Amino acid sequence: MLSLQEAVQKDQVKEQLDLIERQMDSYAEFHPTRASILNVQKLSLRAELQEMLRTVPLKEFLIRGGASATGVDYMVPDKLHVDLIGYSHLTDKVPLFSHVVDGWEGGDLKVNIVSDETYKPKYYVAGGAKPTMTVQTEQATITPKTFGIPILITTDLIEDAAYSMIDWHLKQAAMALGDFGTDLALNVLKTGTDGWGAINNSATGDADETKLVNGTTADIGDAVIEVGDDRFIANTMIITPSAWGHSVATQAAEVGWVVSRGTGGYDLQLSDLDVIKSTSTELHDSTDAIGAAMTACITLIFDRNHALLTGRKRWLKINNYAKPIEDLAGATISCRQDSVSLYNDSIFRLTET
Repeated sequence: MLSLQEAVQKDQVKEQLDLIERQMDSYAEFHPTRASILNVQKLSLRAELQEMLRTVPLKEFLIRGGASATGVDYMVPDKLHVDLIGYSHLTDKVPLFSHVVDGWEGGDLKVNIVSDETYKPKYYVAGGAKPTMTVQTEQATITPKTFGIPILITTDLIEDAAYSMIDWHLKQAAMALGDFGTDLALNVLKTGTDGWGAINNSATGDADETKLVNGTTADIGDAVIEVGDDRFIANTMIITPSAWGHSVATQAAEVGWVVSRGTGGYDLQLSDLDVIKSTSTELHDSTDAIGAAMTACITLIFDRNHALLTGRKRWLKINNYAKPIEDLAGATISCRQDSVSLYNDSIFRLTET
């Protein structure tokens, strides 16, 4: 694997390090879309740098970067950002239930959502006129909202070389942002006000209880059927631990429903549904006290291929950050995000009575 000192000596890396330094001096911030050591042209070198950033501990970057004349200091921002992304994945569930787009120019992003009833292939004769059609669209607008958090790293931690605590504070900040971004997307998913169709929704009919089957008014099985009736295939469920543990888990031996370990970041798989467990206040009464039972729990069953689109810009940008090591004290992290629902009838909202 490429060492830090070997990386610094690569000409393409030197160019990027100079650019990172100029960007940070000018804007007092870092984001890899502006400058990054990964912006080298040689693909094999980029792969080596990615592996180095992923596997070499932050401590090594800070130690080498703090030493004089090593040139490693301006590698620290890239390492911080890679670690922030990794830590945020512990709580950021948005990529598991939404399409995510980024990197467009300008502020708002207009999204033309095509009616799936009018956008269909047509037969035509080879060599003849190509098919034409009148397509109905709804337009939604992604308007990213900015949110952020300080990294609670103090000058004392840097001067005392408390590298483990620096890393811990970085992790806590990233996880908090992941939670917040997930809440924002869940709010849009559960309301379904953009795009086509109307969201399917029902109360369970069972007091403070969500059932897999045999619900008084509606249950998870009913939700899967209703999403299917709207010509979508339910493949994802987001549920609170309270709703899962109270009744769903106890019924999961129902014929045709099998629980298995989740893969690809999902907590569980329940038959054809990938399951995400969430304690977000978007999924229960926001006044529920910490440690008290969750009430009015909402379970979302949907087709994640058609339900939600999320736009993100300058994700996990490091602000108030001109010097790679000294400015860790006082640095903040910011994100920009907004979501729109696409086909609302691909979503079922099941709320406890």
